Amino acid sequence: MAYTVNLTHRGPQVIECIDLFDEARYGADKLFFRKRCRTAKEIHDQVSIALGNDSILVLPEGKTKEDYGIGNPLSKEKSNDGTITIPTIALNRYHIPNKKFWNNDVPTDDDKSHRASMAVRFSIRVHFRDDYAYIDFGCPWEETKDFGGTLTDEPTTTYTDFINKFIFIKCHFISKEDALQILDSIFENMSANTLSYSVMRNVVTETTELIDEDGSIIAL
Repeated sequence: MAYTVNLTHRGPQVIECIDLFDEARYGADKLFFRKRCRTAKEIHDQVSIALGNDSILVLPEGKTKEDYGIGNPLSKEKSNDGTITIPTIALNRYHIPNKKFWNNDVPTDDDKSHRASMAVRFSIRVHFRDDYAYIDFGCPWEETKDFGGTLTDEPTTTYTDFINKFIFIKCHFISKEDALQILDSIFENMSANTLSYSVMRNVVTETTELIDEDGSIIAL
């Protein structure tokens, strides 16, 4: 079901649908198509499900939560050896296999150099009446209780904690102001969080891969 928005720069727009991408399939910073959604609430629900909220999940017969990549992104999993596949959004959060560095020597004095760029990251593709836009958002490491500390087997950060700390990361084919307006319609306090984070810290954005439902790579 399409709905209308009145954006600052684009003006009145019809949003036909929104595609959601997450890191559950291929791991950190490799965003794979998850679902096509028709409303802002559906996007919010799908994100909260991915982050571990299974109370609103309806599982088809024969399917498990793991089939949908559901879980806490900060879960301590055995992904740091780069060989074990974990069917949750926690895949490769702390160790990205074959991660590229500017020189040939992998840093040994900072274990954070192997981490994902964000504690968790999502992207949406907003389909307007005659074009589309990409918007990235997520939760920075600095905003999680795990940042700079020892990993725990049972992270205390919940899906609501992640969502409440979401910030805008980047966008394509749309202004930042319009992107934030769309994000604010899905998640509360996105603009306020983004402004606070930008003022307090230097935001570093890394390149991500978006993998569409047909397997093609969308370069961002």
